[in-house]
Amino acid sequence: MSLSSMSDGTLRLIAYLTLLYQSDSDIPSLISIEEPERNFHPGILKEVASIIKRLSKKTQVVFTTHSSQLLDCFSVEEISDEISVILLSKNGELGTKACLLDKLAENRDDLSDWMADFGLGSAIYHSHLIEEVLAG
Repeated sequence: MSLSSMSDGTLRLIAYLTLLYQSDSDIPSLISIEEPERNFHPGILKEVASIIKRLSKKTQVVFTTHSSQLLDCFSVEEISDEISVILLSKNGELGTKACLLDKLAENRDDLSDWMADFGLGSAIYHSHLIEEVLAG
């Protein structure tokens, strides 16, 4: 089957797997992915997150997403010095404001429980955290 006849999701999956199975000497020092969930059925997002996690053990991976479903594939326990969730918001003329999710959770008693009970994405998008970050 030629690549031109494959779906965008299939091509993305092939690209992710190609990166994952590169030898350590051939893998780039940074992999950046814009919306890794794009072109995938929500049912495969756990596998996409698993690939990202495995890649992050080999090299630095940075990805951007608006998908609460993808973020829910990462657990609270996985947020550490090695894996961070950073919320970015436009801060007027000052530029972009960056907030670490684990630091935000320290200042809000219910956020850690929300993340543990419902997932990272649900906590970010449904606990009014976004509104607080944008207002702050």
